[in-house]
Amino acid sequence: MTTDNLTDQLDLIAGDFSKDIAEFLGGGGVKPFVLASRARRALWVALIEIAPAQARSGLVRFGFDADPQTLLNWVLDEPPPLLWPVIRRCMPAAALPKGWYSQIATHLRMRPRTGRVWLQGKSMRRNEWATTLALPPDLIEPSVIALMNGNIDRAEAVRDLWDLAQDQGRDPSNLRRAICDAKDMDRLENLLKRAVQADALPAAPIPAVPSVRALRTRAELETAGRTMHNCMSRSSGFGLRRKSDAYFMWLGDPEGDVMVRCSQDHHLGFWRLAEIRLKNNRNPSEPLRRRIAEAFASVAVRDRPDVDSLLLAL
Repeated sequence: MTTDNLTDQLDLIAGDFSKDIAEFLGGGGVKPFVLASRARRALWVALIEIAPAQARSGLVRFGFDADPQTLLNWVLDEPPPLLWPVIRRCMPAAALPKGWYSQIATHLRMRPRTGRVWLQGKSMRRNEWATTLALPPDLIEPSVIALMNGNIDRAEAVRDLWDLAQDQGRDPSNLRRAICDAKDMDRLENLLKRAVQADALPAAPIPAVPSVRALRTRAELETAGRTMHNCMSRSSGFGLRRKSDAYFMWLGDPEGDVMVRCSQDHHLGFWRLAEIRLKNNRNPSEPLRRRIAEAFASVAVRDRPDVDSLLLAL
């Protein structure tokens, strides 16, 4: 095999790591690397990425053909569980892009079960690696990987929706179980849609006042309810909340923080101030109430009574 052929083979096999391998092994070591098994090539590429200085030390001490587990134990202080079995059985013929081996090691340290999932699939193509590495570690399960079908965009969307759902207060254990139990993409899409939208509160106009903060999710409203000692602090209180209501906090006033509820008047087509309460459902002073009303009036939220309530009083 000529030098040019070796270079071409090295570029094809080592990809992003071809220069690193050539510098690491030197001219005499490139041919054994090119002719080595897929698993041994992947092992050295992984070691060079994860711990380059220690990998060079391992090469000097044990040689290129050393026992893989001996190399791992020498190079890495705490080798990730199942790293060698995953490398031996799951790597494609050509090296993965730079950064992926470190991600694989991190996944295995965080959640050794991920390694057992990967081993079930045996040899994985590059797009399959891209898909699984894009998923949150908790969702690297056979059923979820099968639904992703090697689609990196789909996996990234699932990851972002998973993060958003947790930010909105969804229980990660229950959500994970539901995702793993989804039988097809339609069910998974509907599940994730409910997960991120069920807790979302309606959006009303927001005054450009620093003291006003919109409460955008049920989780935020429940937290604010605990602070304010009102019925929004418990899940049963949400049965009292109209689905069209929006909530705000008026913060930092000397009288104390205020929870503001706005309702959409479906008869007249505008937002109105429905309730303004201090902690323990106390009414604010009239001057504070006027300041709040004026602030919301600047974004066309009116201080008007509820038409339905007036009609019921007739």
